[in-house]
Amino acid sequence: MKTRLVKTLSSGIVMAAFCVNAVFVEGVIGQAAELIGGLFIAAAMIQLSVSMWREALPSLLDRTLEEAQQRLINRALATHFDAYDSFIGVRSRLAGNTPHIQIDLGFSAARTLGDVEDVSDRVRREITDLLPGAVVTVLPRALKQATF
Repeated sequence: MKTRLVKTLSSGIVMAAFCVNAVFVEGVIGQAAELIGGLFIAAAMIQLSVSMWREALPSLLDRTLEEAQQRLINRALATHFDAYDSFIGVRSRLAGNTPHIQIDLGFSAARTLGDVEDVSDRVRREITDLLPGAVVTVLPRALKQATF
């Protein structure tokens, strides 16, 4: 409602300025009305472009996920805690409106590729179910055996 009122008021001011200009074409009043109308249009366009930038810019920049989303990722990792051998790290960001999540999990070198892939797929699937539209990558890493 407020936006509609502002648009109507703005259009009325510009229309009044141009009508005054049309009536007093040769006089100083007509030139002043033309100048005021033009400046008002320029100010309205600048204000509109600034508000569009304010709305669009955050979507164009990468930023961190909200705490609630990060908690969902942690919950999924905790659910599958016994399925992987080591948690190496997680990186997450919001690119536009799309969450991007990269999870590094460590697996014993003795585990089969099929087992590692199964665990990775289950973790990825659960996070994707919790955060629809997210791009989730699970990177399995082979853990090196400690030598003494």
